[in-house]
Amino acid sequence: MMDTMTMPLSSLDSVVCTQTLDKLTEDLGRDCTSRFVAQFCSMWPTRLNRLEEALGSRNSDAGQDAALSLKSGAAMVGARELAELAEWLHGAFRDDLEDVQRKLIAMVREVGRRSIQELSTMKIG
Repeated sequence: MMDTMTMPLSSLDSVVCTQTLDKLTEDLGRDCTSRFVAQFCSMWPTRLNRLEEALGSRNSDAGQDAALSLKSGAAMVGARELAELAEWLHGAFRDDLEDVQRKLIAMVREVGRRSIQELSTMKIG
């Protein structure tokens, strides 16, 4: 796997939509947006853990809640691919599709790592 120093820019664009962050900055201001992005990044381990715990305990309600939380936060910071995966994961928890949940959580883990890495290095504003 490539790190962000060698990853082509087109790959980074597919992980974080800078236009979404620009719109958020326009609406909320640079400082508030920076704090929101930092909070989203700091909450990543907890959000991932909640998804994994819901899978392990077969708790559909907790899984749906964790997936919706991740989806909304990811969408707001422009992590489109992560938001889409979280939406699919919500459906997998709702429909009790354990094998699909496992596969999607593995994808969420990787896309989330890349998204957080990119968001952590972005200059807001």
